[in-house]
Amino acid sequence: MFSDFFGDSDCFAAIFKPVFDLVLEGFNATVQSCSHDLVGLLLVTRVNEEHRRIMEERRIPAMEPFFNSVQLNVWPSIKSLIALHCDSARTCNIKLLASRSAAKDVHYVTKRFAELLAAVYSLCHKQTESTLMTSIAPLRTEVNKLLLQLAVEYGERFKLFFLVVQYDSIVSTLLARKVRAEHKQLWEDTYNESVQVTGRLCLYYLVRGPCMFCRFSHFAALL
Repeated sequence: MFSDFFGDSDCFAAIFKPVFDLVLEGFNATVQSCSHDLVGLLLVTRVNEEHRRIMEERRIPAMEPFFNSVQLNVWPSIKSLIALHCDSARTCNIKLLASRSAAKDVHYVTKRFAELLAAVYSLCHKQTESTLMTSIAPLRTEVNKLLLQLAVEYGERFKLFFLVVQYDSIVSTLLARKVRAEHKQLWEDTYNESVQVTGRLCLYYLVRGPCMFCRFSHFAALL
């Protein structure tokens, strides 16, 4: 049997090392060429971990060095891409972004981020989940800061409505992709907090007078 013959890792390496070296050389070149495809790279890590699991179940440890090499070659590119996304969120033109979307609409930045986040959570493997969650945390923070800055551009009266719409879109996307509860909890909490604050403001303006409440809540009727 294959597992019996290649139970000796040294024997396996002696026969297949040139082949794996050639595969890894081509693989590294491919990783460099698709260096802006974060989801594609995460898919590689997921497939690699699944192959590792299958080999472990079949008691074939000889391919472990190959799987380790694939992971070591992919992760630097993943971390580099996440850093680029963080830089993009940190340095973007806030006024220009605000001018391209109405306060009542889901901003296209929010849509793209929600889809990316859902893909990241869906593709993470238990073996790499801790590393991936640590790597993605700065991006989550930077995008949230970006949304808060965008909200200011829509004025005091509409900024909370804008945030409610954006957070609702993120939570809805994660729910639609059936992301695990612990991964979407942060955004659900943020959304609920924004809704509560908006409700308190509506109550405040209602107490101040019907006219002020109508002016403040006019935007809510458009949601």
